[in-house]
Amino acid sequence: MDNKKVYISYTSEAEKAYEALTGDLKKRIEDFLIKEKYVTGDSEIEITVSDIERIKNRITIQSDPKKEKKFLLLGYTYIIIGVILFLIAFFWDDIEYMFMNDKFNGILGIMGFGITLFGLLLVFAISVKTSNNISEIDDLNKKYTKYNNETINIKQFEKIAEIYDLLLLLKEKEIQQKEDLEKMIKEKEIQEDKDSVKIEMK
Repeated sequence: MDNKKVYISYTSEAEKAYEALTGDLKKRIEDFLIKEKYVTGDSEIEITVSDIERIKNRITIQSDPKKEKKFLLLGYTYIIIGVILFLIAFFWDDIEYMFMNDKFNGILGIMGFGITLFGLLLVFAISVKTSNNISEIDDLNKKYTKYNNETINIKQFEKIAEIYDLLLLLKEKEIQQKEDLEKMIKEKEIQEDKDSVKIEMK
């Protein structure tokens, strides 16, 4: 890249995503430092410049693993072709003699060479594809785990809400019973007063 200054502009959605990313990164750093520096009884964790510098040196932006695997496959292909060309050059006299004097063996040699080359390329391609599938499965597992945790949290919240509603219902019943009891006592007192008045009148 040349020394010419490149201006970068963010769309509104990109700015929101960037803010969310930095917020998430800050939260992860804080969680990591809390686990690392927390001592039983502490009510506050102090984050220093050295803590940030230490974590900054551990943060790296990785290239796309799929792109790296494609380059790896290409590198293996060049190595195989290079080795084969080297062997052809090294044994060229024998190969030329075989083609000149024994064409049948020469044809078999070419077929064997082609099949071997195809097989090696196929093996490397399958290994890279398998590695990609494993990486995708890991990503899906992470997403599923996150979704599962969120589902559990939702269920826990619903359970708490049910318990809260039940407590409110019990509280309402308790208040109603208390009111009924007070009403009964008051009615009984009124009745006793009436009976007392009747007795006095007699």
